[in-house]
Amino acid sequence: MPLIETDAIYAFLNSIDKYHENASLLFKNISEGKFIALFSSVSLIELNYIYKTHKIEQELEIDLAHLQAIKNIKWANLNIRTFLTALSITKSYKISFFNSLHAGIAINFDSIIISENEEFDSIMGLRRIPLSTFKNIL
Repeated sequence: MPLIETDAIYAFLNSIDKYHENASLLFKNISEGKFIALFSSVSLIELNYIYKTHKIEQELEIDLAHLQAIKNIKWANLNIRTFLTALSITKSYKISFFNSLHAGIAINFDSIIISENEEFDSIMGLRRIPLSTFKNIL
């Protein structure tokens, strides 16, 4: 079961994002039970950071309510095992903090992550499915 990374969630919530259409298709298929994936619980913290950075934090609660209304969303939690994996990834690959956490969670499930971020491509044992090509997968 692949892990959906924050950029896919943000693309879904942001109608002007260049990957919004792909993300909407992905979320539609999840809602309809045609595609099963996990969402990183770390994304909730990262979204808060993104919204504050863009000075749109007043929109966060509305967008999270919109996200919560989607059927079949399953959240993968950060735990000690996934955090230790993330620490190892950070040391080995020098990737960003949030991305190491997402990678740590993904590796401890099925080692597949849905993201546009090419930073994940450098991590041995992790397969990235770009959101931009998602239409072709379903």
